Amino acid sequence: MSSVLGVITLVVFGIYLCVCLFFFIQQNSFIFPGATNDLQVLKGVEHTSINLERGDVDLSGFRRQFTDQASDVVVLYFGGNAEDVSTMLYLSKELGVSEFYAFNYRGYGSSNGSPSEESLVADGWAQYEYLTREKGISSGRILLMGRSLGSGVAVQLAQQVQLNDQSLSGVILVTPYDSLRAVVSHHFPWLPVRWILRHPFESIQRASHLNTPALFLIASQDQIIPPSHGHKLAQAWLGSSYTEILTGYDHNNLDESPSFYPSIRAFIQKVASAHKAN
Repeated sequence: MSSVLGVITLVVFGIYLCVCLFFFIQQNSFIFPGATNDLQVLKGVEHTSINLERGDVDLSGFRRQFTDQASDVVVLYFGGNAEDVSTMLYLSKELGVSEFYAFNYRGYGSSNGSPSEESLVADGWAQYEYLTREKGISSGRILLMGRSLGSGVAVQLAQQVQLNDQSLSGVILVTPYDSLRAVVSHHFPWLPVRWILRHPFESIQRASHLNTPALFLIASQDQIIPPSHGHKLAQAWLGSSYTEILTGYDHNNLDESPSFYPSIRAFIQKVASAHKAN
């Protein structure tokens, strides 16, 4: 009997190891599934295409300018893990800013290369330097906006800006998380996530050091990134922060809430006024 139990234990353990190995090998396809350009949006919205060279990688980006906005804030946007950021070109007018910039991650849209946490953050810094050095935009006018996966990129970029003794206008985090490691552990508590996840995106470790004003937009019915993860990040934030809970909306449709864009515009007006006062 004991030998049978031993065999069963070994088989179960072997299956478990195979599942862990499968996740370890395939995690990039889960975290960075990629996305293709929305050609209909690109044809239908007036914009400027940008090619940002990063060694042997070319990042495909977009710029949209608005001359009818009172705010001089410039948004640098980081999308979700399955998002082609060109889809934000049409909606960017709702933000109430003077300029909107977004670059597709490596392997997304027309950007080549392979994505990783390290490369996304490094590319984010290159995008920030493109705005400040090549376009001559002062850091105090730049607002970082990250959605879902992109919230982790925005948080790490905000930290880099602060460590370089520069200040941003603000940060907007849509469906954010405390750490990707924590979110994956929530969904797969039986996986040894701490040991096998290569892209942990530990935003909460940085939040308590960041004094940039931040807006947190959290969907009450979010089943992908449960609201508790966004609340933990907001509670840990050092600087002034504002949290908007969009009741009845989930991870993918919270921008359909009638409060979504008004909350963003109100926050942008607030940080823009503070920047002008200084």
